[in-house]
Amino acid sequence: MSNEGGLKSIGHQLKSIDHQLKSIGHQLTGIGHQLTGIGHQLTGIGHQLTGIGHQLTGIGHQLTGIGHQLTAEKFTSQFGAATVVEWSAACVRYQASASGRKTAGSKPGNEYEPFLVSRRELALIALIINMAKCNELASCNIHAACEPEQRIKQLINKSTVKIDSTVPLRRYFRAGEEMERMALNYYEEKNYEQALILYMRFMVLFLEEISKHPEYSTFSQELKRKNNKKCMNLLVVAEKLKTKLSQQYEVEHNKFLEQQAEIKRRAQEEQEEAERLRKLKEAETPTPSPRSLYSPTDDISPSSFLPSAPPPSASSSLSPYENDAGEKPSDLYPACAFDAHPSAPEDSSFYSPRVGEIAVAPVAPSRSLKPQPSGGSSAPPTVDRSNKPLSLLGGSSGVLRRVRIPSSLVRRFLTIAAANTSSNVETCGVLSGVVRQSELCTTHLLIPEQSGTSDSCTTYEEERLFDVQDKHGIITLGWIHTHPSQTAFLSSVDLHTHCSYQLMMPEAVAVVCAPKYNDNSVFSLTPDHGLGYIANCRETGFHPHPSTPPLFKEADHVIMDEHGDVEIVDLRH
Repeated sequence: MSNEGGLKSIGHQLKSIDHQLKSIGHQLTGIGHQLTGIGHQLTGIGHQLTGIGHQLTGIGHQLTGIGHQLTAEKFTSQFGAATVVEWSAACVRYQASASGRKTAGSKPGNEYEPFLVSRRELALIALIINMAKCNELASCNIHAACEPEQRIKQLINKSTVKIDSTVPLRRYFRAGEEMERMALNYYEEKNYEQALILYMRFMVLFLEEISKHPEYSTFSQELKRKNNKKCMNLLVVAEKLKTKLSQQYEVEHNKFLEQQAEIKRRAQEEQEEAERLRKLKEAETPTPSPRSLYSPTDDISPSSFLPSAPPPSASSSLSPYENDAGEKPSDLYPACAFDAHPSAPEDSSFYSPRVGEIAVAPVAPSRSLKPQPSGGSSAPPTVDRSNKPLSLLGGSSGVLRRVRIPSSLVRRFLTIAAANTSSNVETCGVLSGVVRQSELCTTHLLIPEQSGTSDSCTTYEEERLFDVQDKHGIITLGWIHTHPSQTAFLSSVDLHTHCSYQLMMPEAVAVVCAPKYNDNSVFSLTPDHGLGYIANCRETGFHPHPSTPPLFKEADHVIMDEHGDVEIVDLRH
């Protein structure tokens, strides 16, 4: 009996376990249903987000349309509505012929029926559709619309130079060498416009502006005479470039005039065809029958049977580029200069003299007081927006050229600086390179003789560095230094150091390496505030600056080239 009771007890236990398992199964099924419900909810949320995305896309298309309208209005105001109509008519015909659209019932030779739209719509057609697709019009160079003399004058106007008395005079002489070297690079790339601008800046700087510097009277007379002689030689070079560009502009302008004449001719044909079709429709309109019923008040004049759309009006044949004032370009060069140096004869040879040993580029000042003072700060300098610093080595368009830096440069520099970094000492170097296809390419890293501390780095014997640059035909593009125990940023002294670089070349960059935090960043002064503010700041050493608006930013015109190579020249003893 005891065995039977034990078996019954085991049976009850198994049944209890079975019920528990079934209960767990039901619970899991319920959880599954809940998860399925959550999945459906997430799917619904996804559909809602997709709908929101479509709405945002629609808003984007609307904003794009508004942008096209604004662009069309600007285009119309710049070139005139008549010109836009002429260009657009040619574009419409081009699109019709390209897509093969034909008017139903058209006769041979009259397959493409013109349609009437507003001038604003035509402008939109020209900008949005045809200017991108019609190669015939897209190839038109807007600059070619100007007379060659006017284009030369515009280039000369970009050679304005302004002296900053706080920048040491020797830096202007060094910048002159780099200006000439950059101009030669542009000339070799056949970028004659940029070459002429830089040569003209060189001459304006050393013939007109440099004498205004307070240090000029005490500067080397020999270097002054050597630079003046170079200016006289460059006048001949600039005149040759001006002649070459004038011939190029003449060809481009004549081609532009031919294109404009062709566009006007086709627009006239378009109008004549539209007028012919209008008269044809008018002639084919049936005459009302005398027996037709009409009310005495009905209008039965012939005009009531004409097509409702009016015939297109003739477009103006006046060019929007004619100078109503009849103004003639002023002299491009000083009269005294060209009296002594008449226009050079046609010659393919090119001469660019070099100056030998000319003084010094930006030098990092000593930074011996890293902690900011606890007392009150002095009044911030006033930034005069009308006297914005002008970079001597900048491009003419106002847009920053790209700076290409090999990624290996930073890695190799950190390897060289490792000994100093382990001793908590800063290391610095100078980025140098050449201009290639309007890009500033870093090809050399020069490490000058220097001494450093935990928060400062001072260079010496810069003449040796300049000798290397002259030997390789390279220019200064910026600088690099380490922060052994700090993050990557520009201290107050760094800002002043970099200001002298960026005043000479707007694309100049400062690379800051913080190996402790594995952070390598590339900075530049903000052009709309930081550059002018620091240029007007007369404080020295470490001192506070306001944080807003920002004085510096990460340089967005820099490309870190993974495949680029760099040559390192260590000039330390």
